Amino acid sequence: MSWYCDVAPGHPVHGPYHDREYGFPLRDESALFERLSLEIFQAGLSWLLILKKRPALVSAFDGFSVDTVADYGEADERRLLGDPGIIRNRLKVAAIIENARRIKTLRDTHGGVIKTKDGGKNWEQVFDERIRVNSAGLDPNHPETIFINTFQNAAYRSDNAGESWNRLEGYRFKWGQKAIPDVNNPGMLFLSTYGGSVFYGPADGTPGENEDIEIQTIYTQKLS
Repeated sequence: MSWYCDVAPGHPVHGPYHDREYGFPLRDESALFERLSLEIFQAGLSWLLILKKRPALVSAFDGFSVDTVADYGEADERRLLGDPGIIRNRLKVAAIIENARRIKTLRDTHGGVIKTKDGGKNWEQVFDERIRVNSAGLDPNHPETIFINTFQNAAYRSDNAGESWNRLEGYRFKWGQKAIPDVNNPGMLFLSTYGGSVFYGPADGTPGENEDIEIQTIYTQKLS
């Protein structure tokens, strides 16, 4: 529990956000994109201001639909920069539009995991192609063991070169990136996210720990 949980309950603006959203898992793409965008707008400002302007931001950015925002052009940028209800920062607006395009590209790229047994002449799909995977981490002590940390909030392990997979409990992080075995400490695993966080834990997972908990930014500014 963070300090936010001590001060937000009962606050007219922070209270509803804390009680209904803070620490709750997000799976919907638009909801995740909205949260990312709100945190971009928050940089250098108070979270209270962002929450107050949130309805106007959601409306201005078409509900933070990734496809819609990714297609924004110069006219949309002018519209946003002329909207007094939102944070009219040119760099932040441009960053959010660009992020939508990057997310769309990640979604459209070929997912899953593929492997070859003949030096690259032929390839075989060994993990669901609908799931975005940045890279596969191989255990140097056990070549048949593969780890992946997916964009869709789950990490997996295979002990038979991809023939079957088990989800690692306790590692359900927003926008997972990489899973890398610790060569200096067998049985332990590094997991990184696109948000810049790095986690360290058992290669078999940690049932119940960090399960379905969204990574939170800890805000240090005053609430008022």
